Amino acid sequence: MSLKCVVLLFAAVLTAQVEGNSLLKRTSEAKAEGKKLNEMTPEWHRFKRQMAMAVGFYADFGSKPYGDVNIATGATLKFNRVLTNAGNDYNRYTGIFTAPVSGLYSFHLHYMGGKNNGGTELAIRKGTTILATAYAAGNNKDAQDQGSCTAVAQLVRGDQISVKFYYGISEVWGSPLTSFSGFLVQRD
Repeated sequence: MSLKCVVLLFAAVLTAQVEGNSLLKRTSEAKAEGKKLNEMTPEWHRFKRQMAMAVGFYADFGSKPYGDVNIATGATLKFNRVLTNAGNDYNRYTGIFTAPVSGLYSFHLHYMGGKNNGGTELAIRKGTTILATAYAAGNNKDAQDQGSCTAVAQLVRGDQISVKFYYGISEVWGSPLTSFSGFLVQRD
């Protein structure tokens, strides 16, 4: 074998060895990245589940169909019949919705003022802050009137939303004429 062939063969072996080391290094790096990805998989799936999680509720006064519900001044209305509670974040015993995630939410209150009602004002509140109010005023001729309001609010996880009796005669009509609902529009 000539010197030229030996040099070429040596160069080929050296090149193959260098490329082999580079390939081994890239393979090792890919395995490490794959391990990181596998370690992240539970977190990724949890994040995907949270993003797909529905949040919303609809509640009314099921125990008082078509009758007056008396409310104490300043009291939180407790809508005891919960027809929808995706995420289970509305508590029918307290009347409070607690935001499970931060984001933009929409809430709606609709009610009918009770008979002989000189006027009732209800408020959708975030903690002690009034977000929206609704007013209904009836009289002896036309005993009922309806009020409604919508509040769109940016909430952080744990914020609480409720409906409170704010002003006036403390009675509203029961189910299905008085209802409270809310849902998550978009997560942060």
